[in-house]
Amino acid sequence: GRAARPHMLVCVPTRELAQQVLEVGDKRLRLGRAGIHCMSLVGGRGNKADQVDELRRGAHVSIVVGTCGRLLDLIELGALSLERVTYFVLDEADMMLQMGFEEQLGRLVAAAPASRQSVLVSATFPQRLREAAGRWTHATGLVTIRVAAMTVEAADNSSNNSTAAAAAAAA
Repeated sequence: GRAARPHMLVCVPTRELAQQVLEVGDKRLRLGRAGIHCMSLVGGRGNKADQVDELRRGAHVSIVVGTCGRLLDLIELGALSLERVTYFVLDEADMMLQMGFEEQLGRLVAAAPASRQSVLVSATFPQRLREAAGRWTHATGLVTIRVAAMTVEAADNSSNNSTAAAAAAAA
């Protein structure tokens, strides 16, 4: 069979977070009822061969949630293609950089179309992440959400706001 080609990719640092994201999609947003198939692709749990078989059997997968290593493995095996990804989300991007996944994230970003919309979600937005965001996105701005004050503000890329509860760079 041929590779699965999802429209959305959500990259997360851990399989536990992948499961949480999948549960939100399935249970709270009821994506399955809308015909939107979500799939978790993580290492350490589940058999990689089974994931390859499911992807190649032609499972129509709209959204893939996974960890860097497993996603790259499946791309290299020809079971997953990012050629149709229009939305690329890096959830807990700061944590993935701290865990040493910068090179893997760069490879995933390179495998997706340049025309995609990219979103980096992070509890903090340190300089290292701002630099990576500049390489990985076509961001024209930074959106900062302060949870404590329940306000939303928009700022240009030159802003340095490390007190943000969440930050997303959207392309």
